[in-house]
Amino acid sequence: MVAILIGFVAVFVTLWAVGRRPWGPLDIDAVGSLGDWVSGLGAVAAVSVTVWQFIRTRRAEREHEERAEAMRVTAWAKWTTIGDSVHGHDGDSASSAGEGVRGLTVQNGSQGALYDWNVTIVPSESGWVDYVHLSSRVGQIPPDGRITINVQHAPEGVTVRRYGKEDRAMGIPRFVVVAFTDAWGKGWIRVNGDIQKVPRESHFVPRLVHLRNPAMPWAGILDQAEWSAFRDAIGSPDSLPGLLSDLIPEKRREYPWLGREVIDERSRSVLAARLRERGTLVYSYPERAVVRTVGRASAYRRTQEFFRAVTLSTKGELLYLRQD
Repeated sequence: MVAILIGFVAVFVTLWAVGRRPWGPLDIDAVGSLGDWVSGLGAVAAVSVTVWQFIRTRRAEREHEERAEAMRVTAWAKWTTIGDSVHGHDGDSASSAGEGVRGLTVQNGSQGALYDWNVTIVPSESGWVDYVHLSSRVGQIPPDGRITINVQHAPEGVTVRRYGKEDRAMGIPRFVVVAFTDAWGKGWIRVNGDIQKVPRESHFVPRLVHLRNPAMPWAGILDQAEWSAFRDAIGSPDSLPGLLSDLIPEKRREYPWLGREVIDERSRSVLAARLRERGTLVYSYPERAVVRTVGRASAYRRTQEFFRAVTLSTKGELLYLRQD
């Protein structure tokens, strides 16, 4: 439709420029025959459709290439038996006699180096005792390179915190979360086998990430700017914390994931809220020189959609992910 309208305008301007009248009695010599018009408009429409299809195809190919490259970045945790070993960050073998060895590996199979990345391992409360956070502070990862660290003898730049009783039996990690920037400057988050693109405006802002099982719907990512705009839109109630980090109970402040009770309680409060104010909110994150303008109404809608999806299953968790 737009192409046809543009075609009519172009014909009108051409006739006006040469001194012909585009209105009044039909003059074949001035405006051409009906067949000429149909032929011309058909050509314009065909070219427009071709260009539109080409743009869509190129965009799909680019998105496929970006996703294929992002899929080549992965991380995993390996809990070995007594006497096994893993390689440390410097490549030397490291083992711990008398106890199982816990290793974390980050592999970059993409064509570009990883400069800005971090990995968080979230344990299952029922059987694991460590929370681990590894980031690019330990170094870049070149193409086809990998870093493997021994969690029990972690190098500088790796955070390991105990969770629960230390004599609890070791179990496998529940979630391995990888956040990174690809060669195109796009942000991604991979939770176990599920990889999702991070909106560019949210890449350097603290955010909540939905940790889901494969069968669950993806709630997405909720960043600090959207949360602030949501609270502003519903009147900044005392029942909801001002910052995303404040969602984590005080007794578990060291650990960046929310328990099920907290998720359910906050979800009820969020879903019961009503939109009261519209307009926009400007959010500044000076540590990363990021400024965002967020609409209150859109933040209200996205925040409610996020928590509505989270509550569909009792097996989902939320991770508070901040940039180092």
